[in-house]
Amino acid sequence: MRARSIELSGFRAFAGAASLDLDADAIVLVGPNGSGKTSLLDSLLWILCGSVPRIGDDADLVSMFSPTGGAYGTLVLGAGDSSAEISRSFDGQSTSLSFRRAGTESRGSAAFADLCEVLWPEAIATGDEAAALAAAITRSIYLQQDLVRQFISADTDQERFEAVSELVGAGRIAEFQVQLDNQRTGWTRATNERTAVVERVRADLATLEARMASLSEAPTSTAEIADRWGAWWQAVAAFGIESSVDLSPAAPQAAHVLDDAVRRVATVRRERDRRLNMMRQLLVDLIEESPIERPDLDSLRAASAAAKRTVEEAQVALASVEAAAAEARRRQVELHEARAELQALAQLALRHLGEHCPVCDQTYDSVATRARLEWIAANSGDEDAVRAPAANEVSVAAEGLRAAEEASAVADQQLRVAEALIREADLREQDLTSRLTSIGYVGLPDADAVSALEIQTATLDREISSCEELSAEGERLAVAIARIGEATQRDELQRDIASSRQRLQELEDEIAKREVTSALAVRLLAGLREASSNVVTSELERIDPLLQQIFSTIDPHPAFRAVRLLTTFAGRRGRVMAQLKDQLSGKVTDSPEMVLSSSQLNGLAVSIFLALNLGVRALPIDSVILDDPLQSLDDVNLLGLVDLLRRIREHRQLIVSTHDMRFGDLLARKLRPVAQHQRTLVYRFRGWSRFGPSLEMEEVPFDRVRLRIASSAA
Repeated sequence: MRARSIELSGFRAFAGAASLDLDADAIVLVGPNGSGKTSLLDSLLWILCGSVPRIGDDADLVSMFSPTGGAYGTLVLGAGDSSAEISRSFDGQSTSLSFRRAGTESRGSAAFADLCEVLWPEAIATGDEAAALAAAITRSIYLQQDLVRQFISADTDQERFEAVSELVGAGRIAEFQVQLDNQRTGWTRATNERTAVVERVRADLATLEARMASLSEAPTSTAEIADRWGAWWQAVAAFGIESSVDLSPAAPQAAHVLDDAVRRVATVRRERDRRLNMMRQLLVDLIEESPIERPDLDSLRAASAAAKRTVEEAQVALASVEAAAAEARRRQVELHEARAELQALAQLALRHLGEHCPVCDQTYDSVATRARLEWIAANSGDEDAVRAPAANEVSVAAEGLRAAEEASAVADQQLRVAEALIREADLREQDLTSRLTSIGYVGLPDADAVSALEIQTATLDREISSCEELSAEGERLAVAIARIGEATQRDELQRDIASSRQRLQELEDEIAKREVTSALAVRLLAGLREASSNVVTSELERIDPLLQQIFSTIDPHPAFRAVRLLTTFAGRRGRVMAQLKDQLSGKVTDSPEMVLSSSQLNGLAVSIFLALNLGVRALPIDSVILDDPLQSLDDVNLLGLVDLLRRIREHRQLIVSTHDMRFGDLLARKLRPVAQHQRTLVYRFRGWSRFGPSLEMEEVPFDRVRLRIASSAA
């Protein structure tokens, strides 16, 4: 089927409503970049698939100037007298689809199922029909402007294999192979888990068998155990432990009750041990330690007080002597200062002495006065007029004080030692009294206490020995009681062992069957890989001559002129790679991006795209859509592409866009109708406004002449 018409509104550059006639063998879209050519081509993909993968969600496809806030498109396809109408709309929240054919209309998922049934039945068997249909269209019908080299440089070898498999009809084989491989991995994981369970069951079985082997084979006398049981409980009752003599040793709770009683006997033994150790230490303290002799505190305190009084008296005597000495020194200083002042006055008067007194101007006996003044100036007076205490008096008083203080210190030290001895004696007596009281001996004399303690320690020794024997007998009884239940335990172990052996056998049988299934899955996977690889390889080999012819026509590289698509299988996945070869030198490369320029890579990508379009046995629609190849190819390669497109037009509907007016005119001439049934349309995008592109359509007239030979002017 081919496109016949399209109506758009609110889609990308087409904000307003637009209707275009597409019922032609060749359609050329000419206009500057940004005028809406790519939007028109993307609308075909959106209406058919519901998405434009390289752009994103439907909300990104709505024109910002859409009057309704949504997008709408209707595409009419036709083949002969048959036609189909696909309508898709997006209201800003959800997308709706309708499909009308032969008077029958379907909507929603049913509409898309009908659409796939008509265009690409292979998609119905996939998990994502829309993605499968979009992949088929973008790989073989619509070569998008910004994704020209994706198949060569962006896709991995595995992605190329999946794309080719989808186109040649082997996609379901590859999908089944992947699903089977994943299931086999899960199957293997489950088998490994069961193997781990087998190991656990085998270990549990070994434990059960070891327990069975450890059971005693010797018979046990129930009557003998009952007698020992009663005697033991009567013995422990003497220590205040509740008796369970009425309980049968064969009772289910007998072992638990016995264990509890044995623990209580051990507790009694520990308590007796603690009490015995305490009594023995008390005996040692009472017997070995001699009593402390108490000193006479009253006489020591009186001696200390008398020494203190002697110190005080010595201090008073020393202070009195020191005070007298200080007073004598003060008076001597004052007398000395007075004599010094008289000498100074006498010396001053001698300098001013004359016949008359220099002060009162009276006459006087100058000879006697001068003699008296000279004697005063020459003599300082009697320094011993004031007698000070002798130095040895102060020393004697100080020595007396020191001796009194030493005697007082000795008396105090003797008093403190005596008080410490008395405190120690009091504490020892209190400790012994407290320890005797704690064991019940209050107010007994030391001799009586020693005798009573010796009797009690002997009693405790006997009780401790009894507790040890009772504990040992209790353990023996526990073993005997355990043997009573060994017969029942043996039966239970035999049943558990039989059950574990049966479970182990069942698991081993299941694992053996699973290993057979896993081996079968491996063989199936190998067969599927081979089948998938064979299908893709045979289809690529069938397409090889066509690919080589197209590549030679475009001729992107002067040396690497041979091209092949090779298939391999690695890592459990099929892979497709493009191989270039220089036939003259024999050089081969599996990495075209390493030897080709950007434009040459585009030429290789276009060649593979067209080879897949022409070589695939069935396509969703019989069209080739190229979005502005002029931006991807050099001029020389472009001319080869134009000649190729002229031949392709015989087999496919061509829709080609270009931003170059001259190239558009060249396409119009090269793709002009040369037969009555052919039709070529040219849409010229004159500009763009907020309402959408400004379009003009012209139909290229029919021209019978396929080739024109230029002639010289007349």
